[in-house]
Amino acid sequence: MIIDRADIMKFETEWIRCDPANDPYQLRLFMSWLSENPQVFMAAGFQEFVPISQIIELVGDLYYFGVIDKELPLFRTLEGSWIHLYSCGQSKRQRWEGYRIEALKSGLAQHIDWLVENGDIEAPIEIETFEQAHESLPCFNSIVAAASALVDNPLMDKTKFVSPRLWTLGNQMQEKLILENSTRDILKSLQSEEKTIEDLHWKQLEEIVAEILRAQGMEIHLVRESPQGGRDILGRTKMSATGELLTIAVEVKHRSVVNRPDVELALQQNAHFPALMFVTSGVFSTGVIQEAKKPENRMRLLLRDGVAVRDLIRSYRLK
Repeated sequence: MIIDRADIMKFETEWIRCDPANDPYQLRLFMSWLSENPQVFMAAGFQEFVPISQIIELVGDLYYFGVIDKELPLFRTLEGSWIHLYSCGQSKRQRWEGYRIEALKSGLAQHIDWLVENGDIEAPIEIETFEQAHESLPCFNSIVAAASALVDNPLMDKTKFVSPRLWTLGNQMQEKLILENSTRDILKSLQSEEKTIEDLHWKQLEEIVAEILRAQGMEIHLVRESPQGGRDILGRTKMSATGELLTIAVEVKHRSVVNRPDVELALQQNAHFPALMFVTSGVFSTGVIQEAKKPENRMRLLLRDGVAVRDLIRSYRLK
């Protein structure tokens, strides 16, 4: 979760190696590397950064008509625009380049209308169609400077920076394999009632909760770094209505009763997340239930007690 100076040095090394002015293939290799290691770019002030291959539904016909390349990264600015990155500059002072997705969609729609009117389905898409989609981005030096300011700031709580590298395809595949392998036998024993939740080690409970959330469609990161920052799991899910990607914190307590101070502390530590899911193998005290009923917590604090966890375990499909 934490970006450090080594990340910035590696970013510079890979960019220099790509030599975009003279070798398009090396540029593609750099873009592929960036899709799996976008943390420096994210630290420079961008909101989301993912490979298009992970959210192909967001670009739709733009991919199928060959307007964009699913191997190249897609990111969102702080203003909310999705940008398709296609150039990373030929010098450290030259701005990077991209296309705004919504503007590309508009240009493609106009092109399709023209094809229908003229009956020429073989007509190529002219680059002028997408002139309004062009976006100039920060240069290499600006990106590195912004990321360095984050790394070098002694007042910055590094646990609050969620590296986008956690959500890359490679990391998520690795997380899937680790969780499936570590929880398969335990979940079998729980479903067959050879074991109970009370028999579990606290770490096993965290792994089971992470695997169940992953199986339900969340992207998952089981927090193994130290310090953890007051959360055991990070989960990312997409809002179906808007396509927004939301990252939530998950705290897991393996105890008979969770009291209000535990939940209040978790809410405070995770105030920078839009929601907190608090999971326990036991029960929540009356004070916790009252905390969850507060107007400011109704949509933000999600409680899952031992009964709910057992239901989730029973509904989990073993492979």
